[in-house]
Amino acid sequence: MSALSMIVKVGGVSTSLKRVISKRVISYGVVGAAATLIHALVALALLELLALPAQWANLAGWVVALVASYTGQACYTFSDLSEPSLKTFARFVGASGALFVANVVALEGLLRSAVLPPAISVALAIGLQATLGYIVQRRWVFRRSDARINPTPRHDERFGTPPARPTRSRGSTK
Repeated sequence: MSALSMIVKVGGVSTSLKRVISKRVISYGVVGAAATLIHALVALALLELLALPAQWANLAGWVVALVASYTGQACYTFSDLSEPSLKTFARFVGASGALFVANVVALEGLLRSAVLPPAISVALAIGLQATLGYIVQRRWVFRRSDARINPTPRHDERFGTPPARPTRSRGSTK
């Protein structure tokens, strides 16, 4: 019996919630794998073909993968939690920036150790970034928006009451 199955039986989590979590993790993995592949291919191509330093090649790969990742995660993986917007994009960029710092620190440590070739060091640093990304995106970037949790109705549809109209102050000519 898997740990998730035990949680479902003990905690009473519905099978539909289990299905949503499973689909989200799978889609996150697919989108993340595609973005990671984009990151790695761009970084490695720049490293090998243009002989850019590993740090610059890594940065360029990250920027290209950032756009691909946001698009996939916002429009597919977490689309049921929040809508693509400038707010979620800003959070995504901020979180991705922090994750990229972790990536750079890991890469720099691996490169300074000189134990591994630069290409493998880049791949390992990217792996760290991808692993931490799901938790941050699910918990903060694409958290369910307040409007969806507790919507404020424009009017009380149950009683057919129209929305309140703003009142004009005396002396207003409009």
